[in-house]
Amino acid sequence: MEVADPDRMQLRVDVPVADAIAVSKGAKVRAFLDSDPLNPASAEVVAASFEARMIEGDVLAYRIYAALDGDQPGMRLGIRGTAQISGEKVALAYYLFRKPISVIRQRFGL
Repeated sequence: MEVADPDRMQLRVDVPVADAIAVSKGAKVRAFLDSDPLNPASAEVVAASFEARMIEGDVLAYRIYAALDGDQPGMRLGIRGTAQISGEKVALAYYLFRKPISVIRQRFGL
């Protein structure tokens, strides 16, 4: 059983290590809930973990907590969905080659 205060709801975002980016406190988050994907909930990052943890599905992920902006209709405990976290602006080359660079670093230990 979980007991929660409905006035203090937060989002918990699990970001897989392969998709990790630098996230700072105050970054904007849009949550597309499975129950209502056309109306995203807005939030702001309040904390991010420094260590990756194993989550369900045997995936190594970082935990990010975000406070909801105002009253968000349709929110309830345990609801699932997809989140979009806005980070800092980066060069186009970094954005395009981030995944290949990550694979090369993991493969060769650079």
